[in-house]
Amino acid sequence: MRVYFFDASAIVKLVVNEKGSHEIRELCQTPEVVRTTWLCLAESYGVIKRKWIKKELDHNAYVRKLFSLQRYVQRRIKILGSTDLRPQEFDEVKNLLAQYSIDSKHSIDFSDALHIAIVKRWRVSRPVFVACDKKLLCAAICEGLTVWNPEFEPSFPR
Repeated sequence: MRVYFFDASAIVKLVVNEKGSHEIRELCQTPEVVRTTWLCLAESYGVIKRKWIKKELDHNAYVRKLFSLQRYVQRRIKILGSTDLRPQEFDEVKNLLAQYSIDSKHSIDFSDALHIAIVKRWRVSRPVFVACDKKLLCAAICEGLTVWNPEFEPSFPR
């Protein structure tokens, strides 16, 4: 079974209809394993909240999407990463931030760097990094990760 690591941009597509949502939901219907970080999940909830605050969602739709996302998390998504980073993990995140904050083409934030560091350490199989953020995908490719952008690639890599 292949392991897919979802960034916040991919997680949100589970409950918000956007380009690539169908592909993400289709992947979640397979027996493949889906993982993310606690920070990406928190960002996803924040994106949904912003849509509600901006009146893109009414209160009922907002609550439905939150509960729907929680069901996905409980049934399909395993959360990785601790809020307490070990020294080598913290160093890896710092190095990634330093490396990719210089070049605006590849500029990433803490959450992106944490996610890349976790996926790079994955040893069980060759994971697929799933995101829609172009800068994040560029950095992930530069780090040697296999990536999938559901907005531009119709089927997920197996």
